[in-house]
Amino acid sequence: MFRIPLRPRSMYQTRAVPAPESCCACNSSLIRTNTTSAWNRKGNRNRPYYSCGDCDKFLGFADSNGNDANNPPCNCGIPSKMQIAGPEKPVSRGLHFVCSLATCKFYEPWTNEMGEQVRATDDGMAEVLARLGLRTGV
Repeated sequence: MFRIPLRPRSMYQTRAVPAPESCCACNSSLIRTNTTSAWNRKGNRNRPYYSCGDCDKFLGFADSNGNDANNPPCNCGIPSKMQIAGPEKPVSRGLHFVCSLATCKFYEPWTNEMGEQVRATDDGMAEVLARLGLRTGV
């Protein structure tokens, strides 16, 4: 479990990452598209993302939102991307880290000092998420 301290705005270092080369599930070619729903309950309207052309697996978002050089490294050895779980997930609106290249199956929840997963709706999180370009969708 990763515990990340809240940092002043100047310490967040968002960064772009290269596009993944192939699907991490079946090694097929990828499709880059945008979310199209006029009302996206997760706050991702018109956000670009990658999916597999064969198995239709969602691989990750194709933008720098949630990328921070201080995020924990994924299995590829690069800083991961922070994401917000949907409201239907077991930890509704829980914050977690995934591979920013969408090439490995890295997943790690962001936990607080009590070992509980941090949620986007927790006190003080709106400012942190805004700094990383993440929308809460609530």
